[in-house]
Amino acid sequence: MTKKKILAIDDQEDNLISLEAIFKHYLPGCELITALSGENGIRLAGQEMPDAIILDIIMPEMDGYQVCNLLKENEKTRIIPIMMLTAIKTDTESMVRGLESGADAFLSKPFDPVELTAQIKVLLRIKDNEDRLRDKHKMLEDIVSERTRELVSSNRELTREIERRKKTEKELREAVERAKEADKIKTNFLASISHEFRTPLNAIIGFSDIMDSDTSTEEIEQYAGMINHSGQILLSMVEDLFDITLLDSGVMKIKNEAFTLRNLCESINKTVHELQVKLNREELDFVCNIPEIIIDKKVSSDRAKIEKILSNLISNALKFTEKGKVEFGLSEPVNNKPDSLDFYIKDTGIGIDKQDQEKIFQKFTQVDNSFAKKYGGLGIGLTVTDKMVKLFGGQINVTSDPGRGSLFKLTIPLPEKAGESEDMQAEERFKILSARNILVVEDDDSSFQLLNIWLQKAGFRTARALNGKEAVDLCNKNNDIDLVLMDINMPVMNGYDSTRIITKQRPEIPVIAQTAYAVSGSLEKAREAGCREVLSKPLKKTELLKTITAYCS
Repeated sequence: MTKKKILAIDDQEDNLISLEAIFKHYLPGCELITALSGENGIRLAGQEMPDAIILDIIMPEMDGYQVCNLLKENEKTRIIPIMMLTAIKTDTESMVRGLESGADAFLSKPFDPVELTAQIKVLLRIKDNEDRLRDKHKMLEDIVSERTRELVSSNRELTREIERRKKTEKELREAVERAKEADKIKTNFLASISHEFRTPLNAIIGFSDIMDSDTSTEEIEQYAGMINHSGQILLSMVEDLFDITLLDSGVMKIKNEAFTLRNLCESINKTVHELQVKLNREELDFVCNIPEIIIDKKVSSDRAKIEKILSNLISNALKFTEKGKVEFGLSEPVNNKPDSLDFYIKDTGIGIDKQDQEKIFQKFTQVDNSFAKKYGGLGIGLTVTDKMVKLFGGQINVTSDPGRGSLFKLTIPLPEKAGESEDMQAEERFKILSARNILVVEDDDSSFQLLNIWLQKAGFRTARALNGKEAVDLCNKNNDIDLVLMDINMPVMNGYDSTRIITKQRPEIPVIAQTAYAVSGSLEKAREAGCREVLSKPLKKTELLKTITAYCS
């Protein structure tokens, strides 16, 4: 292997002899070339082209800084890495000056031979790497030159390449426009959600703040009603956002239960009445048309989701119809045995331009941003509706005439196998059994106070556990506990682990979970832990009491 050449430039011959001894002992694979002046060193550097240079700073006639500058200015020698040595100037200023003059390393005398050796090896690695990079650069230059000659000689291919680039640029411009439009939609949505969330929150916080010991009972009832109303608005928006997330992630599933269309219609009528009051549309006519021949027939499907779909569409119709009427109906099935539910919602509202009719099912979109300011909403209600209809395997379409109204039609297929009837589900649900003992496992004080009031007013006795471990201990000590209402997210021991232990030690005690993590994985995990039912927060009093009394019966 060829020895590496190291050039040492120092006006002190003793220093050079010392370096030769160090090289002989520590760097036997290197050849040391010496020069007693800067001028001679520059000449030898050009002749020998060493792999590294050791350069003393303090020298007569031409000091190390000048020598380094000249070496780095020369096109031939500028690639050689240089280490500067000095026995006098060891301050930071001298080091910076040396490095700025082009040196690659700086070492103060007296130096440690081991440190000098390590520095030399680093300089050699730098030189090797730079040589390889220069070789690669030269190879790349050759490749580029060859490729350039090929392109110049092939004008036709170049023309095609230009056309492809033009097409790509067009696609990029279109992508940028789509991105800008998406950003505009996102900006409008963020502004909308800020306004829509802050408005009910303002009422909730405001009315809560002004209630004190001087507030009359009548005022408290009035303020509580307003707080509840604002809370329902807020909850509705959160549920829409939650629904769109579940639908997009594919975790929302269709349940199968039996119900009558009369019950569905009655529930829709109640919802519509509440919406008319809320939207100040009490003068608007609402017509519900379900053929008498099928209104009392039981059908099997997911009533809650169907009601959500219809409520969204009717709410939209009421919102954008200031006069005239809104009509909701169901087409009469062939042979009175429906294999699908064919609903329609018709209004005499503002209508939708043809070019905008597809946009209304896109996320966070209203066909005109001024509508959002006037009518409110996050612009996701119809997106949720469309995705839910498709979840059933159905379809939805709209026809509309601007200024004259809109007609939404949707088809929801029915499964062949019937589900459990509402009557069976509701059996015994409202038997409130007094003197039943409920263990409420809840670490949040306000949540416990609310549950405690609901349960005690319904005739139950309550006890409280602040965490999962405390719940386990109480169930082991107290034989009078009839049911456990278990919060999932708790300190010390979570609801999953606590339920597993309780159901193993006291399998006769039913455990009902309450959780804010109402997604498919969390619900399944709670049931696998042994929970009989899983209720999603915010809890609804009627649903809670129905569930508890069913298991206490």
